[in-house]
Amino acid sequence: MVAFSTAEMTDMVLIYGRAFGNVPEAQRLYQEKFLPRRLRQHTTFSAVVQRLRENGKFLPSTTARGRERTQHVTDVEPEILEIVEKKPKHKHSQHF
Repeated sequence: MVAFSTAEMTDMVLIYGRAFGNVPEAQRLYQEKFLPRRLRQHTTFSAVVQRLRENGKFLPSTTARGRERTQHVTDVEPEILEIVEKKPKHKHSQHF
């Protein structure tokens, strides 16, 4: 989704409510009221409203993004120390 200002997203939600959740009607009302602004896709109205309902804010949630960490450094620390203790002359790049 294109970055919109908080004011634009607020207007989208208000217009969506005025259209009683009818997205094509919300698009029409939005274009009529905010003519100089770029016309929103129908998915934009739904996405902004859904995000507000789920997160309570306009910004997307940053939780559950990216890859989950499988091990913490503290979990592998004993293994690393054991390798270094057994073969202290080896470069660590060979072990990792």
